[in-house]
Amino acid sequence: MKLSDVIKLQEKWQIEWMKIEGVVGVAIGELNGKACLVIYSALPKLVMERKIPKSVEGVSIKIIETDRFVINNTP
Repeated sequence: MKLSDVIKLQEKWQIEWMKIEGVVGVAIGELNGKACLVIYSALPKLVMERKIPKSVEGVSIKIIETDRFVINNTP
């Protein structure tokens, strides 16, 4: 699948996934040498694996545990 197709999938699903408790971000990354969708989660990966599919429309999804994102305007 082309990167442009993965970007379209991100745009299609991002709003829905951001509604799920624990999801703090959605991005595009790489998994096994192929473009994938990345879900950043403030909850444990095992919890999120029950809420998020392993793939969508043929594109793999990688879940990464993280802290909540904070905007830092400090120069």
